[in-house]
Amino acid sequence: MIVESHRVLVVDDDPAYGRLAELVLLEGLPEGTQVRAVTTLGEALDDVAAWAPGCVLLDLSLADGDGLKAIARLRDAGHDAAVLVLTGRTDAGLEEAVAARGGDGYLVKGDELDGGLASTVTALLS
Repeated sequence: MIVESHRVLVVDDDPAYGRLAELVLLEGLPEGTQVRAVTTLGEALDDVAAWAPGCVLLDLSLADGDGLKAIARLRDAGHDAAVLVLTGRTDAGLEEAVAARGGDGYLVKGDELDGGLASTVTALLS
């Protein structure tokens, strides 16, 4: 699937966090980048198929699915957008689990909104 590199999809079950991440990205990413936030895995899969973002920011804990399994579902469906996991978890082995399913990395929620999120997404979109 062809992806649009200047589109970022934020998937987080907390609408307030999703909106905050969206605003941080719009401020920190190059002008013209489009950012959209959704709260469910179902919405995310629909948006990835229809909107073709270049990067998906994916929470691990979603009301309608597991984020790690979602990465595999995206890859199995042929979506090649960069996938960056955003999580509050700091489990040992999480980085390896994300990579094993086709993810491109993860950030622990907390300090990422001070510029780290936008710079990481910029690097993934390059």
